[in-house]
Amino acid sequence: MQEALIVGLVMAFSGVSYLVYRLYRRKKPPRKFHDHYW
Repeated sequence: MQEALIVGLVMAFSGVSYLVYRLYRRKKPPRKFHDHYW
C-alpha cells in the first residue's frame, strides 16, 4: 500500500517537472544560459 503511494508520488513529481521543463524550453530557446542553468 505504501509502496504504491510512493511510486505514484514519484511519477507525479517527474511528470510535473517534465511539464515545467517543456514550458520553460518553449518560452526561452536553449542558449548559453540554458547550458549554465543545467
